[in-house]
Parts: sequence; C-alpha cells; structure tokens
Amino acid sequence: MNDVTKGSKRSVRHATAVAVALGFIWVAFVAVSLSEFVTKAWAEHTPDHIGGRNVVIGGVLVGRVELYRLIGGRGLNVYFHPANGDLNVINQYGLNWWQAVNRPQEPGVADHIDTLNVSTGLPGVPPGDDNDPSYYTNAERTPHVGPPTFNPNQIFAGGNWWMVDFPGDHINIRFETWLVSSGGQGVQRHVCFNWGFADGGGVVTNTGEPSFINDSVFNLADLLNISGFGPNWQISGPSAGLPPEVVPTLSQVGMAVLLILLLLAGSLYVLRGQAGASTGR
Repeated sequence: MNDVTKGSKRSVRHATAVAVALGFIWVAFVAVSLSEFVTKAWAEHTPDHIGGRNVVIGGVLVGRVELYRLIGGRGLNVYFHPANGDLNVINQYGLNWWQAVNRPQEPGVADHIDTLNVSTGLPGVPPGDDNDPSYYTNAERTPHVGPPTFNPNQIFAGGNWWMVDFPGDHINIRFETWLVSSGGQGVQRHVCFNWGFADGGGVVTNTGEPSFINDSVFNLADLLNISGFGPNWQISGPSAGLPPEVVPTLSQVGMAVLLILLLLAGSLYVLRGQAGASTGR
C-alpha cells in the first residue's frame, strides 16, 4: 500500500469522525431548539395571549414585550420580560412605559400624554402627579407612603415588568403605549402597541385588543409639549416600533450546523472517490 493510499484512507477516517461528531452536535441543536419552542409555546399556552415582540437595542436582545387580551374588556395587562432574567436592564437602558391617549368623543379634550405634568392646565383632564411623562415614575417603582397607589411588588411580579392600566368610564378611549429609553429630554422608541374600548353607560360595548402597530398616529414631541412637559424633545427610534430581531435563535444556529454537515458530507464523498481510485477499486 503506497503513501498516497494510506493518506487517502486517513483523510477518509478523519472526515468520517468529524462528520459523525458534527452529526451529534446537529442532533443536539435540533433537540434544544425543539425544547426551546415547546417551552415557549407552553409558557404562552393561554387563550388570552396575543403575541410578543423582541426589544433590540444596539443589536442586543434586551427582552420581549408580551401582549394579552384586556381584562374585562377595559384593563391593560401587558409585560416586558428581560432576556437575561435580570430586571436591572430597565435601569441599564433607561426603559420606561409611555402612553398617548385619544378621547375622540369628548369635545375639548386634546390628545395628551398619560400621565400629565402636575402643572398642566389642559382642559377636561385631571392634573398629572409629577413632572415625569413616564407612566410609572421612580416614586411608583419603590415603596413609599401616600399616592400614587401602584404597588411595586405587582409592577415587578413574576420577574416581569408589568404595564397595567384600568381607565375609568369613557365613551370612547384609545391609547398608544410605547416602551422607550428616556433620559433628560431625549427619547428612543422601541416597541409600540395600541388598545382601547368604547363604553356605553359603564358597560364595554366595543374592545380594541392590544395590537403591535407599524406607525404612530401621534406626534410625540407635540404631545409632550401639550401635556405640560415643554418643547425641545428629541425623539428617535423606529416610528414603526419594529426593531430588527438580529439575534440568531438556536434553530438558526442548528440550520447553519446542518449546512456545514452537508458540505462535509460532500467532501467525504469526494475523498472516498479519490481513495477508491488510488486503490484501483
């Protein structure tokens, strides 16, 4: 047996070993991917779950917003779940919930930010509770005495950051709710959805379930000014609220491994052909 034949056989053995190893890796990836899919599907196995959207900031998957049907046709019940399970990402990225509200059948009530600035004189709406346009202010995120009445333990229950709102009786009310990064007078929008309901004498007659939207109907800078927070706000981020989901999933990685495996199998076939040719078989 000449050196060429020996080398060809060694190459075939090495390629076969690598192919088998990659085959096991690919099977493991498929198993994990299926496990990931089944786990996620089971976690969201509820008729009230509408859907979710990733929150990607600077190419980093920060978390996910999950939408659920309104409670009793009027109560918002939505949460943000951090990708790494650590709620500290809220402070790290300056995340806040912001809301814009429209009450089309209440004359004289302008579109505004919910909640308003404490000093606003906007007619037809009650004054705000402070000078922060975020729905949950820092005071509401920590234990305190007196209003507001939000319970921090409920806001951060179950390792999530809940956005909960139960508006009072309104003939017709519509909201846009944004998850934003904010600091000073700079705001970056990430994910947005709208929701609302029509009310007939204290009874919900028509429901607009939460739904991710492609374009905002509000000029956020104008609303901030109208709502008592002043001019000169810098608004950035996608108006569609659809950040690119650039983080590869395990399924995508598994498909990449499969492609590599197929290429290796082709190489193995060629090497076997060469080995057979060198031995005269």
